[in-house]
Amino acid sequence: SVFMGVLFAFMLQKILIPATERVTARTKVDIDDNLLRIAQWPITVTVLIIGIIHAISISDVSPFWHKAFHGGSLTIIVLLWTNAALHSSSLLLQFFLNKESIYIVNQRTLPIFHLLLRIVIVTTSIYLLLLAWGINVMLWITSAGVIGIAVAYASQDTLSSLFAGVAILSDAPYRLNEYLILEDGTRGRVTHIGFRSTRLMTMNDIEIIIPNSTMANAQIINMSGGDTRLARIECIASVA
Repeated sequence: SVFMGVLFAFMLQKILIPATERVTARTKVDIDDNLLRIAQWPITVTVLIIGIIHAISISDVSPFWHKAFHGGSLTIIVLLWTNAALHSSSLLLQFFLNKESIYIVNQRTLPIFHLLLRIVIVTTSIYLLLLAWGINVMLWITSAGVIGIAVAYASQDTLSSLFAGVAILSDAPYRLNEYLILEDGTRGRVTHIGFRSTRLMTMNDIEIIIPNSTMANAQIINMSGGDTRLARIECIASVA
């Protein structure tokens, strides 16, 4: 089994993957070449480890070492594919960003998709790692649910700012370098829009950090709105 695993891994590395690279090189885009380059070593190592795992399973070793080797081998596979998935997600998002026909991925929504994909990939990897070591996942899910409720109650303001930041980035009521006037009289130019807060720079070079939950519920006057990029500022002037 070990010999077959090494043989298949060698064939993948020297024959099948180079043949696939020649096929993808003929396409007009580079995304398939980059994805194949990322998945090259995870595929090879996975085939090799599967052969070794099968050889260990039919060998006369103690159950402790069998479980330890099985869990460690699957851990290596999960970590390799997690790293490949993280790199592939960034490449795919950048590819979709450059495609003008895909309107859902743009400069405003790119951070949202990037964060969501990373959360999904990391969460799936943790789930697979628990399964690899034979840990009861349902107990962890139940504990995570209880902890999640406690954290949600303890960080309501932070979570509200986070969801408000997602809404602001996707809806784009204002953008970077635009001049805003809030209903409490605060005014300044937008220098940063994050998931938790928005930063305004006043005319006196004073930075004001406002939670996104406040920005989402406030009445905002966008002085840079419309077709022009120039800001309109009202000044009171007296005449002698």
